[in-house]
Amino acid sequence: EVEQVSKDAFRELIDSANQGGQGIVDIFDLPPLFDELYQDHQTIMEADLARNFAAEYRRGKDQLSDVLRDMIERGQRVADQDYDTALGRIGEYRDQLDEIFDAYDAIMTPATTGPAPAGLESTGSPIMCTIWTLCGVPALSVPLLQSPDGLPIGVQLVGAKDDDARLFRTCRWLLDHLND
Repeated sequence: EVEQVSKDAFRELIDSANQGGQGIVDIFDLPPLFDELYQDHQTIMEADLARNFAAEYRRGKDQLSDVLRDMIERGQRVADQDYDTALGRIGEYRDQLDEIFDAYDAIMTPATTGPAPAGLESTGSPIMCTIWTLCGVPALSVPLLQSPDGLPIGVQLVGAKDDDARLFRTCRWLLDHLND
């Protein structure tokens, strides 16, 4: 879902980081297990919304936004077994990330699907943060890139669970390396 302008800017960032043949940044795909993550996140989030907003929904569902009402109604249809299965997979996702962080200091990914939207109507899609939020790992977004029309494109660095300090050090190192 990443826009081409962000892909191009990200490619330049990787090339810059790897300048001089140092191979600082490797490109890899997350394991196939992560193909289910977005659906699991939606299942958990909407079932939780349905439970947590049950009273508000009963008292005045017409006063809720269409988006929230639709999410609550989808959440009401989530079977307990599906909810429990989705919750149970979080540990599997974390285990896979632990293996990645055994080999790498951080994961670098676009922070959003494209440049920051102009104006204040929207902050853009949160899809690039969903993995990290669901797995409870730290993530930093740094506006390192820019679209041709000058809008910022965020770069997200993600670290191992409970290792925020390492993530901050890695981010500082990357910024210093790019500024050399």
